[in-house]
Amino acid sequence: MNHKKILLVDDNPADRRMFLSIIEKLNPALQCIVATNGLEALTLLSGEENFPSIIFLDLHMQVMDGAAFLEHLPAEANFRNIPVVIFTSSDDLEDKKKCANLGARAFFTKTRDKVLLKEKIQEILEIDFTEQRRVT
Repeated sequence: MNHKKILLVDDNPADRRMFLSIIEKLNPALQCIVATNGLEALTLLSGEENFPSIIFLDLHMQVMDGAAFLEHLPAEANFRNIPVVIFTSSDDLEDKKKCANLGARAFFTKTRDKVLLKEKIQEILEIDFTEQRRVT
């Protein structure tokens, strides 16, 4: 894992706790910052000097959802190249297509199975996104 800092954007407290718990077990040195919606994430990013190396983004949130966040992200030169991984309860094919068209680098559906979730998060964190690979 070459990541040092992760941004998790998710409005569900239970999903955030599970994600953070898994990250802590995978690599306690990873710093994880959290936003509860897309607007909060954009605000957080604009105040950062040390940008996250990857963003895990939920789709369905209040205030600003994941798709709107993806639409706004390229406008910000400092963080437009941060790979975004969709981390959502949706398994809708149209959501996957839309997110890919908006620049998401990977898409995976949340699961309550902690073992499977840990494996998927670990798999994603091990990807070298400079190779332009996509994960489904």
